[in-house]
Amino acid sequence: MKFKKLASIVLSGVLIVSNIMLPSTTFANEISSNVEVNNVNESLSTPTIRLSANTVWFYWNKIENAMGYKVFRSTSEYGEYEEVAEVENLGDDSIESTRYIMSDLPKEQTFYFKIKAYNVLPSNEIIYSDYSNVISVKHTLFAPNHVTVCPINGSCNKVTWDKSYGAEGYKIFRSTNKYNGYELIGTVKYIGENTQTFEDTNVVANQIYYYKIASYVIVDGVEVLSDLTGRVEILTKLQTPTITVTNLKNTNTIKWDEVHDASGYKILYSNADGGYVELADIKNGDTLSYTHKGLEYGKTYYYKVKAYNSENNSIESKSSYATAKLTLTSTKAKATPNTYSSNKITWNKVSEADGYEVYKATSKTGTYSKVKTTSSLSYINTSLTTGKTYYYKVRTYRVVNGKKIYSSYSNTVSAKPVLKTPNVTLKAGSKKITIKWIKINGAKGYKIYRSTSKNGKYSLIKTTTSSSYTNSKLKKGGRYYYKVRAYRIVNGKTIYGNYSPIKNTKAM
Repeated sequence: MKFKKLASIVLSGVLIVSNIMLPSTTFANEISSNVEVNNVNESLSTPTIRLSANTVWFYWNKIENAMGYKVFRSTSEYGEYEEVAEVENLGDDSIESTRYIMSDLPKEQTFYFKIKAYNVLPSNEIIYSDYSNVISVKHTLFAPNHVTVCPINGSCNKVTWDKSYGAEGYKIFRSTNKYNGYELIGTVKYIGENTQTFEDTNVVANQIYYYKIASYVIVDGVEVLSDLTGRVEILTKLQTPTITVTNLKNTNTIKWDEVHDASGYKILYSNADGGYVELADIKNGDTLSYTHKGLEYGKTYYYKVKAYNSENNSIESKSSYATAKLTLTSTKAKATPNTYSSNKITWNKVSEADGYEVYKATSKTGTYSKVKTTSSLSYINTSLTTGKTYYYKVRTYRVVNGKKIYSSYSNTVSAKPVLKTPNVTLKAGSKKITIKWIKINGAKGYKIYRSTSKNGKYSLIKTTTSSSYTNSKLKKGGRYYYKVRAYRIVNGKTIYGNYSPIKNTKAM
């Protein structure tokens, strides 16, 4: 291409340039869906436009012998254009020579661009081509995609949508009419998440709500909105109650959480998993429990609870489920040593019980065997080994239709048979003290210990099979302290009972 000297005249504010060739332009494969490109001059081709983030990329054909290109921009097609860039020709193969990138393109504002090539003569005089065709670019804000709505509970609907590129926030509109009457109910600022949410808490049950959303940006201090999305709708239903069932004796108590807008609750039950019948209609929305009485032990009961609102076509929530097998109340057990060869187990009374079963093991986690069935509240387990620990637990039973129905086991308790503690008496004599006690059943013998102070060191002074001992050759007026314990030989090992309480007296 050849360039000629620029000759220009200004007529009525219009710049006329003669004898200058124009750069032509071609389309690339990618044009962003949210960029409007308008060919203002139909006789000229439009440069390729691509929007990336808030950046405009556009390209033009290379002009032979051009040293570079100047890019001009205006906010109106026929307004004043300012030079915004100069693109230098970097060589035959450089795409950078025929491309311009404009960053920070404001949203919802139209810009107009045109380009002209230039060359520099040996005399340093600059010559220009004619302007290219004018193109307009507008970063159009789109409404968000994938709008959905779902109930959180009977008093809240959750609206979600995907982010809209370039949006600074979103406006949520709602109506109870499908076609009109949409009112703004909330604004959500964009916080960088791909999915945006809004919770509509001002809803009532049994009402269809329609939602639409618009994206917005701030332009010169004014909120500019995109088009509205298509509507999404939801029928707000009563929340499904959350229920629990507990049993006591022959009753089950059903409890549930309060349901917003409920005027009452229906309780249904079944003896099998199916075939429910209405048990009660609670017409007070503030009542949150019901007791089912007169039940059979050992039988499983199934329950449903529905919330309803009688003000709006008697709508009901979905049913929630719970089951309860009616069992006896368990008892609380206690075990204590009874003799050197027996333990005594006692437990609390359970009023609905017909009887109790006692189980024993030789380790806490070992195998428990039944040792007694009784209607009493205690049991003495005999023929045990002195000093060995035994473990017990008790369970309640009731006979229903000839079959025993059991409670859960009681707490686990333990005890070991021990020799009884001697009951010691002292009698002072002349430089002597006689110690006496009642003979202990099962004892092989007794060991007597003495000290000269209550909390001092006690020394063994006598081992005897008798039930008395006289400690002589004592210091006249001296005070002496005594304690005694019985012992028994079990499998060659000495097993001791507890020490007697300490007694003291003075020798005469």
